[in-house]
Amino acid sequence: MKTFILYNPIAGNGNCREDVSLLDVLYQNTTHINMRRITNYRTLLSDISQDDRLIICGGD
Repeated sequence: MKTFILYNPIAGNGNCREDVSLLDVLYQNTTHINMRRITNYRTLLSDISQDDRLIICGGD
């Protein structure tokens, strides 16, 4: 199982990226994805299997 962590780097007064790194302690095999760089969510989500975990951080 993979864990995909989508984050908004400007959330939390610009500290979201650092805060998200704390999730690496709780979850193994993590991939951090900057939401501001995603150009096609359909493609991104099609690469995530049903057994994977998706965490979204930093939404306003």
